[in-house]
Amino acid sequence: MGSATTTESEYVVGTLVVDIFDKTGKNLLWRGIAQDELSNKPEKNVQKVAKASDKLFKEFPPGSVVKK
Repeated sequence: MGSATTTESEYVVGTLVVDIFDKTGKNLLWRGIAQDELSNKPEKNVQKVAKASDKLFKEFPPGSVVKK
């Protein structure tokens, strides 16, 4: 069984935060943050989340992309 801890933080509406912890859940290994303005059209927001997720994970895991 695992355990969870909740921490409250304030973010601007339209912010996507992804935290990845080690398997014990005690150490933050990686955090990705993306922001965009939300639309009144849900289908457009779905596309924005997909695009933001792709961009966030483009260089994951850290060090996987060789920078020039």
